[in-house]
Amino acid sequence: MASISDPPEICHALEQLEATKREIEQLSSRLTVLQKKHDKLQQTINAYRASCAPIHAFPDELLLQILEEYTEHDPYLAASSLLVCRRWHNIALHAPQLWNYIEFTFSNEWDMKRAAALSKTMYMACLARSGSRQLHIRIDIAGLNTSSDRLRDLVLAYILSLEPEMDARQAKDASTRWSSSWLLPKNSLSYISHVYQLFRWLTGSDDAQRHRWETLSLALPAGKEDRNGFWSLFCCTAPNLTSLSVTNFFDSMIRRDASPRFPRLESLAVSGRIAFLRNLSPGIDTTSITRLEIIFTEPLAYTWASDLALFSRLRHLGIIDRRKYRVQGICLPTDATFDHLESLHFSTTAPTDIIWNVPPLRVLRVGIDLNDWLIKVPDVQAEHVAVEFTWDFLNGMEKKLSEIS
Repeated sequence: MASISDPPEICHALEQLEATKREIEQLSSRLTVLQKKHDKLQQTINAYRASCAPIHAFPDELLLQILEEYTEHDPYLAASSLLVCRRWHNIALHAPQLWNYIEFTFSNEWDMKRAAALSKTMYMACLARSGSRQLHIRIDIAGLNTSSDRLRDLVLAYILSLEPEMDARQAKDASTRWSSSWLLPKNSLSYISHVYQLFRWLTGSDDAQRHRWETLSLALPAGKEDRNGFWSLFCCTAPNLTSLSVTNFFDSMIRRDASPRFPRLESLAVSGRIAFLRNLSPGIDTTSITRLEIIFTEPLAYTWASDLALFSRLRHLGIIDRRKYRVQGICLPTDATFDHLESLHFSTTAPTDIIWNVPPLRVLRVGIDLNDWLIKVPDVQAEHVAVEFTWDFLNGMEKKLSEIS
């Protein structure tokens, strides 16, 4: 507002300023109305175009079949499909076959409590939505470390920063280098890990839900204490489980007080340090297993080969040797027979000692990883033969070819 002391030209300018403000307010109000009208028209156009999209002409049955196919490989797809549109939401919500594949994946998140709570909520939702269907459980905790493990890593990193010439092994034994010794914190898995509590609830709370387990894929942590702690939880009873896959498996985990009880198991795949398999009995009926896959990842002398006689009705056998340092080759006893075997997957660096007492096979897959080029395959008959070359073999071949040239 103009004051009495303002000259006429300032009073006139103030009046114009007020008029300009009123005009701006009117235009702003008008712009808001037009923007709302624009958004509404755009929504109408988008809704029309969406309704005309080819996917809406797609039959519900085919859409459900596609979702079911991909959900088997990615269980999280079922929950994601609820957010696409109302039609997909209704289809997915009322399709039990989309909810019987359940996956638990945990990494080193600090907020384990929230992650475990969300996983439990999702598991309960899948139980309700899957009806009475058999469940396929996947659990990946291979990269999971407890809080003490992470604290231990921080402490070791700090020590190495103080003494750069010290390696990790010396840092763990720092008391030999420093006047004042220190102790690494011990794991207290059952108290600090909400993930551990989740799986303890999963395997011990309700027998009815474990009766619905049909397949179980379990990737255990690499740390010994964590691995043994989680494995003991899954030494439970699942009477209808037909398939078990375990990564980071160590046969020392199997004891009388820590052995799974899966009496109807038909398929078994283990990866890790396997010296013997006989301790799987009596919780697992080895005579009912028709598919066995063993992946060796740890260097040790094997005694497991004689245990294969326990699996008398095998139809598929896979033996894959991924040991970085090989103590000895794999050797089967000559009296081991596989009368029912149909397919054999064999990958190792030392196949020369193998004597296979098997009938003519339907499929033979051989993995080649021989540095000396002495490629020998099992002396068996097969309708279909596939040879797989590893990267180590191909790199070695390229190096030798370059030397020759």
